[in-house]
Amino acid sequence: MKSIAAVVIGLAVSLSSAATSADQGRFTGDTTAGATLIGDALRNVMLVTSAKWGCSTLDLVKSEVLPPSYVPVDAAQVSGSATVKYERWAVTACSRTEPFLFGWWADRENGGSLFRVSYPFPPAPGVSTLPPSPN
Repeated sequence: MKSIAAVVIGLAVSLSSAATSADQGRFTGDTTAGATLIGDALRNVMLVTSAKWGCSTLDLVKSEVLPPSYVPVDAAQVSGSATVKYERWAVTACSRTEPFLFGWWADRENGGSLFRVSYPFPPAPGVSTLPPSPN
């Protein structure tokens, strides 16, 4: 019985890894996240590209780690004293490339990691997304 359980568990892990690789397309650049976290976040990216662009295939994601001093305009999203690591992901899907903001932090209460994917990429702090008001 133990050997059958081991085979089933091994097969499930193999299938899970294959699905994660297929979901990612080609992922390049610098990142602070592990493969599982990237795979989870890319599924959210695919939901956005499918809904907003009508494209459910990711061709390329190029990651850039943002400096620790980077704080997006909507940074109040993370509760507690967790340190958030931010990355800019240039996502190419169906010949269209757009930046996404990926942020993740340790879940100190439950273990593991939490993340957020933002699109469109938020403006720099102090930059208004509203048109200037007439004088």
